[in-house]
Amino acid sequence: MIKSILIIEDNMNDIKWYRSLFNSDKEISLLFYNKNKKYPDEKFIELLELLYEDLFKKIKKIYIYKDESIIDFIKADKFDFYIFDSLDKLSQELILNFGLPKEKIAILSSTSSFRKFMRERGYAVYRKADIDKLIEEYIK
Repeated sequence: MIKSILIIEDNMNDIKWYRSLFNSDKEISLLFYNKNKKYPDEKFIELLELLYEDLFKKIKKIYIYKDESIIDFIKADKFDFYIFDSLDKLSQELILNFGLPKEKIAILSSTSSFRKFMRERGYAVYRKADIDKLIEEYIK
């Protein structure tokens, strides 16, 4: 049974796509891959709270990574289920090289080439607009 979910995302504007996931009884955490190394973590958290006040209150924990240390975090496998964005292809490396079981992963991405590549390797793949289908098939 899935109790804890980690969303792995790199685009602040895409957080809106996860809105219906927060209506579940699951513990939702967010790992944000911040490619802008000059942007302080505190400012990111403030912006997240301002833009998504209703969702912000429902996030159990926010993790922010700016470098490859994200790899060690993912390898630790602390969650029941993972929802990956493409992260400009970093997710491909994280998913294929670090042994998370396929049944614990879904890809929610607007990058069609990434979706196709991962689907061909047997992963659950969805467009951002299809999060309700992902929830129905894997999380409920």
